[in-house]
Amino acid sequence: MSILFYLFLTVTMIFSMEGQAKNVEPVELKSLAVLCGGIKPADMISALADEYQATVTIAGQPVKLFINADYAGGKILCFPPVKAPPGSMRPDRLERVEVEVRVSFKTSDGLFDESFNALLKGGSAGSSLVGSLKPDQLKGKFKPQLIGYEKTLINFEIRFTGKDCMGTLSKSGRKPGRANERIPVFRWNSIESK
Repeated sequence: MSILFYLFLTVTMIFSMEGQAKNVEPVELKSLAVLCGGIKPADMISALADEYQATVTIAGQPVKLFINADYAGGKILCFPPVKAPPGSMRPDRLERVEVEVRVSFKTSDGLFDESFNALLKGGSAGSSLVGSLKPDQLKGKFKPQLIGYEKTLINFEIRFTGKDCMGTLSKSGRKPGRANERIPVFRWNSIESK
């Protein structure tokens, strides 16, 4: 019985240690021109198009969507690479950069006319951002219509790869005593830069 106990304890320790990477604090960079490993934040910003445009379908109607993201000043953070522990099944983490951008998200019908700050996170494979607005922060005509929900948000998830952009706009909230729900409003797979 004691051998089984020690075997169980050893296996438990191995699995609990597996995948634990050393926690590395981000380093604040002084400018967009300073390298973070092989990434220059200025290159990540300049890879963004001046504007992305697409025709999307909202409530069965085709609508023009316009997205723009510009550097908003503020902190530029470098997250150094982290090597996975020996024997771990987790991959190494590559370096990445976080830069604050000002996002403009508008539709031709006025349903969305939003601007917000978000952290653009990225590396050599592209960048992405996630932003949220409360319903009373919306400038456009969109109403989330989540009656009886608490902590209602409009969520913007956007991924940039070169001159392409894809993402999801969703609404989320929670009914009292229940888990949070996220409901897609619309998605776009790829939109061209202008």
